[in-house]
Amino acid sequence: MSKKALPGVIRSIHTTIKDFSSGSIDMEEAKTLYNDYLKKIDNASQVEKADTHNGLFHSSRNLCYMHNIENFSLLSTVYILTAKSIDVVYTYGNSSLQNKLNDYIENNKTEISFAATAEMKLLDSTDKKVDGNTLFLVPIAINSRFIILFASASSSSYFSVNVFLQFAGYNRKFLSLLLDNNQPILFDFSYRLSHYIREKLLELVQKEEITVRLFLFSTLHKTFDHMGVHSIIEISRTIKKKIEDHFKSQCQPISLNEYLVILPAQESDFTQPRHIIDFVYNNINIPYKLHTVTLHNEDDVYTFWSRIYSDQSLLHTKSL
Repeated sequence: MSKKALPGVIRSIHTTIKDFSSGSIDMEEAKTLYNDYLKKIDNASQVEKADTHNGLFHSSRNLCYMHNIENFSLLSTVYILTAKSIDVVYTYGNSSLQNKLNDYIENNKTEISFAATAEMKLLDSTDKKVDGNTLFLVPIAINSRFIILFASASSSSYFSVNVFLQFAGYNRKFLSLLLDNNQPILFDFSYRLSHYIREKLLELVQKEEITVRLFLFSTLHKTFDHMGVHSIIEISRTIKKKIEDHFKSQCQPISLNEYLVILPAQESDFTQPRHIIDFVYNNINIPYKLHTVTLHNEDDVYTFWSRIYSDQSLLHTKSL
């Protein structure tokens, strides 16, 4: 199974959980399906290992990228500190700032290690500056052999320590899957995000019918990679703000290429020309595909992920 098939496996797991909870399948059937999913996931993990650089980089950067976007950060990095070395586990952000942060961690390793007495306890580093940016550090795993550290640098007054600690928790669980279970490292983060969205949909659909729109920008990297990380982050913020301003509703980024918006069903007639959105950055049109599904009740929520990515939900394509 290829990595591209993983979302389908995740959706199948959700369906199996729902079927078992409702009594549609018994325990033995659920165990058989579960073991089959494990084999598929393990196979995907082996495929990912075949290209360590691309596999790990593209899987992990979504998590650091999401923190940068959600928390106005220029750089997010996970380090592993041992008695002899300091290594970057994964990172996303400004490469020049990354080098300076690496130097800071190296020069202050003893102080940081001494201060890291408890997991998930924010270290007293907010008076430290790296290239004019405030530094935030928190240990997410500690044992006798190493310390795993989540670090971020930001100059924005909108940076939230609470959001930073939330993503530190994501990283902690994220790494536990990688180190203990040898499974694809984005699996748990995808689950957390999909769980959050599902709970939000369940809450809203109890009040009224809702329509969910998924904007897919599949050529974003290909079009803008040459402009650097800062531009990619700015483009993502531009897309998110454009969607929120247009619909007067919160937009939830799923990844760099995917953005969800939830609307009351009666307010979401996208067939009208005035509802077609043009996304433009530096006079470059950004092509996208728009998928949409309407949810009438709670049962629709449990089939949401399989429907929103289907060809049947494709409503509009905006080309260059």
